[in-house]
Amino acid sequence: MDTLKNVRKSWESFAEENPHWAVLTARDSGETDAFYESGIHDVESVLKEGETQQIEINKGAALDFGCGVGRLTFPLCAHFEKVVAADISTKMIELARAHEKCPTNASFYNVKDSKLSGLDRNSFDFVLSLIVLQHLPTKHAKSYIKAFMRVSRVNGLIVFQIPTARKKIETGKSVFWADKPLTWDNPSFGKLCYRYVFRTIMWPRRRLRLPILSNELRYRLDCLWRKVTGKRIMLMNFLRIDQIKKIAKKNGCEIVAIKKDDRTGEGYTSNLFFIRKFQESK
Repeated sequence: MDTLKNVRKSWESFAEENPHWAVLTARDSGETDAFYESGIHDVESVLKEGETQQIEINKGAALDFGCGVGRLTFPLCAHFEKVVAADISTKMIELARAHEKCPTNASFYNVKDSKLSGLDRNSFDFVLSLIVLQHLPTKHAKSYIKAFMRVSRVNGLIVFQIPTARKKIETGKSVFWADKPLTWDNPSFGKLCYRYVFRTIMWPRRRLRLPILSNELRYRLDCLWRKVTGKRIMLMNFLRIDQIKKIAKKNGCEIVAIKKDDRTGEGYTSNLFFIRKFQESK
């Protein structure tokens, strides 16, 4: 599940079946006013945070990466002269474009690669992506972050959300029979031998159970199974903060602020990154 072709296939399927749930799984899957109102709230809160960080945002052109059915695109159009809504799913774009709420200053771009090669360098004052990068293979998520920096203008603001760690499942003590040593009840010689053999056989099994139950390995095994069986999957990946800092530094950008958020649920540590481009990258 490491190619954009596979990702596109899954998201075309999600768009056909239930696009609103696919975009915002935490909410009711039906198309309701609350779905689009959540987008208004997210856009306004992000712009307000930019003001709090004393970042002056030119209101010329904005990019909504992973636009889906326009949840963030439509409210962005109220703040910027023009908005380019980009998505890997052609069906999502069709639904957004055909929606009655779609503003006239919105245009759409079907993402074909991980470099956003169809978008010009230095063309956006503001780039926004929420609840999107986590659903991509990490190598492509890194590539898109670099692309955000390429298409952003100098002094432009880039805002994206992504998990930075996956939390581990609590699996209890790793020491087995800690409260019952072999001789805890003064067993007979035969029972002692039986107990020793039984515990020797069971120890590796219980020891291996710990990493298998961990979120990371279980998730990878599930991805592998779905890939082998040809099933669609909504990827959940993360990038460490130090990886994102390294990308920013290499591309003439600086991280202005990192804000924790809860967009990925309890199983992940998620952060919202505010990045300013201060010089053109080489």
